[in-house]
Amino acid sequence: MKNISITIDHPVLLNKLIKAVHKYYPIGFNLRNDLYDGFLEATQIARNKVIQLHENSIPAPRIEFEKQLKAYFNGFVVFNDFHTEYPSFSFSIVLDRNDSIYFEKELLFTVKISLLTNHYTFFYQEYVKHKDVLHSTGHPYNTTIISLKSQVEKNKIANTHQITQMMTNCFPEYEYANHALLFSTMIKYGVLYGEEDAYAKNDNSLYAFLFDNQTYISLLVVE
Repeated sequence: MKNISITIDHPVLLNKLIKAVHKYYPIGFNLRNDLYDGFLEATQIARNKVIQLHENSIPAPRIEFEKQLKAYFNGFVVFNDFHTEYPSFSFSIVLDRNDSIYFEKELLFTVKISLLTNHYTFFYQEYVKHKDVLHSTGHPYNTTIISLKSQVEKNKIANTHQITQMMTNCFPEYEYANHALLFSTMIKYGVLYGEEDAYAKNDNSLYAFLFDNQTYISLLVVE
């Protein structure tokens, strides 16, 4: 039921991630998410995340990690998504914004930490709105590039070793998962968190099940 290929490079990591998807989603079964005990558990995890924000009881490791990120990216805007009801949390740093008559560009560095599995990932997100290239609807054409290397700002490459060390210090039980592996490994016949069955796709990535169900337009994932 899974459209995946476990390679010799990542068999252990892939098995951990796939088991997490099966634990929280009724993959491959004709069963609504809300009738599956694992998904109800995931829902409660997401609710607790928001409750912690409202009750000012965010776990200390998350606060410390954000503090270290802000110190490392001193002078840049750092924001989190503690307010979103999804079983993960993330931090994004706005590294650059550029607006011209031809395009708008935004460069982010993002760290995603799953609450459904003890794994995290990080990558650059480069959003480009092409003002001079329009769809048939008349709207600008958008591109999103996700990579470990900035394609735009070579002088603003984050020290990934430093980010990994911060994660180890604050979340010692967590393991790194490469973004390309997460985006390219597809799971068939499952409905993502927050989506309705009627609008579900036939397959979705490990990333969408465990880290974020955001829809990317014209997505390009590179190493």
